[in-house]
Amino acid sequence: MLHGALRIQRNFRGLHTRREYYTLKKGATALQSFVRGEKARFRFDYLFKRWRAAVLIQKYTRRRLAATMFTDQLKNIVVLQSVMRGCLARKKFKCLQEEKESKVINSKVRRDVRNNISQVRLCHEMNGEYPRQPVVTELEGRVSKAEALLRDKEEENAMLKQQLEQYENKWSEYETKMKVMEEAWKKQLSSLQLSLVAAKKSLAADDMVTRAARTDTTPTHAQYDSEDTMSTGTHTPEGTELKYQNHNPEPRLATGNSDRRINAVNHLAKEFEDRRQVFDDDAGFLVAVKSGQIGSNMNPDDELRKLKDRFATWKKDYKSRLKETKVNLQKVGSHDEKSRKRWWGKKSSK
Repeated sequence: MLHGALRIQRNFRGLHTRREYYTLKKGATALQSFVRGEKARFRFDYLFKRWRAAVLIQKYTRRRLAATMFTDQLKNIVVLQSVMRGCLARKKFKCLQEEKESKVINSKVRRDVRNNISQVRLCHEMNGEYPRQPVVTELEGRVSKAEALLRDKEEENAMLKQQLEQYENKWSEYETKMKVMEEAWKKQLSSLQLSLVAAKKSLAADDMVTRAARTDTTPTHAQYDSEDTMSTGTHTPEGTELKYQNHNPEPRLATGNSDRRINAVNHLAKEFEDRRQVFDDDAGFLVAVKSGQIGSNMNPDDELRKLKDRFATWKKDYKSRLKETKVNLQKVGSHDEKSRKRWWGKKSSK
């Protein structure tokens, strides 16, 4: 009885001790997890603040660098513009100054000549002598020649200014014409590209239908082969291929038609890209010739007119061929559909 009581006490005390141990262990584990979580959160907050500060510093640094670069470029541009404008202003001022000096010199020469003539006449009159008529005539002729030369120079300058203005007006008109032509070409080329895209889409749809038809023909071939295997006799690869071709010739015909359609559309697309590149090169060459970047004896206006005629002719021919290709594609598609209907009719009858 005593041993039983001792055993019960021992077991009870052990159970009580284990419960206390597990309670303390659970509390220690919770405390450790809480402390570790706080440390992790603190570290994460520190890293997040550091990362955000680094991002903010980088943003303001990049903004400062971009602003500095922009201000430097702006200063350089302003300096370059001021230098160019100064050079142009100095050249213009120099031309105006030379023109003014030439006018002053000519007027001074005329005035000196007239003063000399008047002084010579006055001296001769005071001395009781009169100048000889040839000398006076020669001096007057020189004065008239100088005046005529000055008028010619002024007229020539006026004509040159007028020609320069006409040339600038023609150049602006030519630029507007070229811009209008480029816009018209872009619109026409975009319309042709849309037509090509539509043709390619229709071709892709026909190819999908043809492939679907070819996939539908595969079980029929297997059925024919199974019927042949049920019959007695020898089978050779040549005989099997011949029977396959005799039973179903439509897929081969559809494949040939699709290849022809693909080749036709690819040929039109390649021709479109080549001609577009040629017209772009010709237009760029004419612009370079008109602006004087390339020296040539040809007339840009005539060449532009010829280029317009060539483009109109090619566009008309290309549109007709594109329409013809579309009609052929529609015919081939209807033929494929009819052949598939005939083949399905044969299959249903069998």
